[in-house]
Amino acid sequence: MKPYSSVYRPLLWRALRSAWQHKMLWVFAFLAGIIQTGAITNDVLRLSPMLGSHAISWSTLRTSWASLTWKQTFFSHFFGTSDKQTALAIVAACVCFVLLSIIILTAQHLVLLHIHRTAKNKQQPGFWATLKSIRGAHLSRLFAVNALSRLSLAILLLAGVLALRALLSDIPSVVHLYASLGVYLIIIPSAFVINALSMLTLLHVVRENDDLHHAGQKAATFLHKHWLSVLEFSLLLMLVNFCFGLGLLAVTYLLALFFLSISTIGLSTVITAALTLLASAMVLVLFFVLFDGFMVSFNYAAWSEFLERYEKIKIHPRSEHVAQHIKRRLKRV
Repeated sequence: MKPYSSVYRPLLWRALRSAWQHKMLWVFAFLAGIIQTGAITNDVLRLSPMLGSHAISWSTLRTSWASLTWKQTFFSHFFGTSDKQTALAIVAACVCFVLLSIIILTAQHLVLLHIHRTAKNKQQPGFWATLKSIRGAHLSRLFAVNALSRLSLAILLLAGVLALRALLSDIPSVVHLYASLGVYLIIIPSAFVINALSMLTLLHVVRENDDLHHAGQKAATFLHKHWLSVLEFSLLLMLVNFCFGLGLLAVTYLLALFFLSISTIGLSTVITAALTLLASAMVLVLFFVLFDGFMVSFNYAAWSEFLERYEKIKIHPRSEHVAQHIKRRLKRV
């Protein structure tokens, strides 16, 4: 077995280098991150606060909808009062949804394909050539993968919250902890499997131009055989994302202090200070967009490198090394 450090570390370094080299993709990666960030474990952990809220039930959903007094005003203004206005509003909403979906899916396919071609050919391909190679069939497959993933997670989250709600209302308080733990032990691994299958299927669709059925089969087979390596690598990515997140907070704090000092020192009019604050806010938003795009590019590149490495040489999980080391030590004792 190869040691752990000689397997995962080069993959992470190559992914970081690839994400830094593809600066032109950061804006597209930001759009792609709206539906899939590539940080599997991070997305799973975001479900925990939602599960723990216990604020959703069928009765609360009905009550919340009934209590929305603004919905009638919204529907009357947006959809209009006549059949013609309603039809036009529905068509406009559908067109906007389709256009936004095409833009996001094109961005996702572009980022994945460009990173893959760079890693495969060891040089950056033409940006416009990559963009022109994207077809409608590619976007429809990506839409199916992302839609199935989001829908599955939504159903899973709703089922988990309703299960917790039902359990905690019918059992003694002493058993609350065990009931919640049991639900978490079902929901969290299931969410991890859904996110992992989604990411691996996307890679197979883009890298090998597979249809949805074959890409899903390959992803499921890969996850079944190498689930421990996928879990380990996703945890490493979570750690890297966390470290970069701390760096983002530090840089944002320093930038905010800098812009605030500029707006308050040496400015004579309120209008000038307001314009300075507006420009500073725009710079911060741009910084957030580029940072998020860089992180999504990094996560996509990391999983692409991970899958490509497994196609060449099997990676043995770190936990296997630890287990064998403990086994050898026990035998010596």
